[in-house]
Amino acid sequence: MSMNGHGLRGLVGREVKVNRGGPDSVQGTLMDVRWDYMAVSCKEGIVYVNESHVKSITDTGRSGGVRGPMGNPIPSNTFLGVMQALRFRQVQINRGGPEKVEGILADANQSQLILTLKNQEIIRIPLQHVKSVSLVRGSSNNNNSNNTSQGNKTQNTQSGGNRSQGNRSTGSQACRNKSQGNKNQGTKSNNKSWGNQSHGNKSGGSKSRGNQSRGNKSGGKR
Repeated sequence: MSMNGHGLRGLVGREVKVNRGGPDSVQGTLMDVRWDYMAVSCKEGIVYVNESHVKSITDTGRSGGVRGPMGNPIPSNTFLGVMQALRFRQVQINRGGPEKVEGILADANQSQLILTLKNQEIIRIPLQHVKSVSLVRGSSNNNNSNNTSQGNKTQNTQSGGNRSQGNRSTGSQACRNKSQGNKNQGTKSNNKSWGNQSHGNKSGGSKSRGNQSRGNKSGGKR
């Protein structure tokens, strides 16, 4: 019989306690009841409890109890559908005890869950032995933060490179212009000096030849 058949839909929105105690006891606001699981919002987030491990459900008599920061539960009709929707996310299997484990949910099928742990270990858990599953808080925000930080770092590095390249190019252009100007000025000065020297030699030669011719002509008449 499904959990809906037990008349639990009437407890949605109320604070409940799933199981009486132990590491797998869950207390919070009942968010949803589906065919073979229920979703409970706790301080840590939304916990999806497998029906086969529900021993008891207690109505605490309060409505609108503790709600976590994880938003609405996954709208799947089956517990397996929730597991498949959580693939490639960091999840926590079970609430406590030696069977509690955190890792990336790599795959989920009708027989088992496959998780990848931080130490690169791969663990397989039969689906029937999974008591509860919850999404680890901040698992998606960390990825976004790292990407943003990396993007800003890359953009700043690129901007710095462009600025350095621009300054270097400007400096090189200024040095080339200054060298070209000095070269042109030196060439102009040399041309001026050469012109003065040539003009002086020409004038001196003409004057000497003129005086010599005039003297010879006077001597012949006398």
